[in-house]
Amino acid sequence: MLYGSNEGKALAKVIAQRWIETNFVVYSETSHMLEKYDATVCGGTGGGGEYQLQVNAFPFMMIDSAFKMPV
Repeated sequence: MLYGSNEGKALAKVIAQRWIETNFVVYSETSHMLEKYDATVCGGTGGGGEYQLQVNAFPFMMIDSAFKMPV
């Protein structure tokens, strides 16, 4: 069982980093944060399902504007 182990924590960190990187790549290319991604390709978008793909750019708009703010 990986839950709570050092190996599990390391795997969780890798998964989180990949998810964040994929979100950033897609946002950089589309200006949208999607709800579905292709887990096999960094920056790949998902599809299918019972409804159309929904987008939400708000989290990355906040990050983007934070980096553009004068210090």
